[in-house]
Amino acid sequence: QSEAKGNAGCNSFGGSYASDLSGGLQFAELVHTEMYCIEPGVMEQEKAFLDALAAAEQYEFVDGRLQVSGGGMVLVLSQS
Repeated sequence: QSEAKGNAGCNSFGGSYASDLSGGLQFAELVHTEMYCIEPGVMEQEKAFLDALAAAEQYEFVDGRLQVSGGGMVLVLSQS
């Protein structure tokens, strides 16, 4: 397992993940800070993001973007 950490928009998160070359992906022991974010919609966005990570089952690269899917959700991540 490897370490995952980052910023979910306002709060930081961390945990561990395991992946394989066939696209399997699983996050475990995800934790996050719980600061109140005053910008409208940020708390809801963070919850959706962290829920999607917790449900992750598969990853793939499509048109240069990382897609993480699982639990009926798909995250599309790209470099800015």
